[in-house]
Amino acid sequence: MEKADQEAAFGWAFSQSHVIFRFHADIEMRYDQLTKDDVMRAGKSCEVLEDYPTRSEGRTKVLLGFIGPDEPVHIVANVRLFESDLSNRVEIVTVYRPEPPRWVDERTRGRK
Repeated sequence: MEKADQEAAFGWAFSQSHVIFRFHADIEMRYDQLTKDDVMRAGKSCEVLEDYPTRSEGRTKVLLGFIGPDEPVHIVANVRLFESDLSNRVEIVTVYRPEPPRWVDERTRGRK
């Protein structure tokens, strides 16, 4: 599936609440003071930033979305089941604000 098609599919999934939040995502959202509504809004117009097709837990993508003009968030999603059949939900593994030192900006990794 092309990147634009993937992003359209994710936009649809978030706009239809066709996602499931894992426990770790809930914890990280609280830590970064993000709500599920924030994440849903960011996901509606997200960009596929990174793709990890061979992770042991399944195909994972880092999605970049915005909850405000200068408020980026990263949504890490397990998409193995969703990409094989769109009737499956997108699994939100974690959500965080991309901040230094791990991120230089919302699109550029820093140091670990």
